Amino acid sequence: MAAGVYAVIERIFDGGGCTGTDLTQLASPDGAWAATVVELWCESPFVTGVDTEVRLDSALDRTRSAEILSVENGGHVETRPQIVWTAPNVLQITVRNFSILKVLTRQYGGVSIDLRFDPHDPAARAAWLRTHDMEPDSDLEREW
Repeated sequence: MAAGVYAVIERIFDGGGCTGTDLTQLASPDGAWAATVVELWCESPFVTGVDTEVRLDSALDRTRSAEILSVENGGHVETRPQIVWTAPNVLQITVRNFSILKVLTRQYGGVSIDLRFDPHDPAARAAWLRTHDMEPDSDLEREW
């Protein structure tokens, strides 16, 4: 269901009417990467949406950049993803347990993504996903 919602939103906005604002940027301990939390305001004649994404950029090769995940959060500060480097090649991203996520990758350019939920309660998350007619998070375990 969430994937379907994102597909409809992407068709409505057609990649065009979005404005991004960098909120937080953290360099990896070795300086090779920068992780950035970006708030996206997307507008069309029919709807306005606010999502927050986490992007990973290489400091050594400006052409290497990837969106890691996106959280549908309506611009609420308390639901933004939190980022911290736990090692030069491990980026920990913490999101609220009851979040609509679009996870694009769990690994990029040798950097592993350690996705965490706050609070960590898999049963409550699974129940919340079911009540919102969304698929379970089994795909979050894949390495893409």
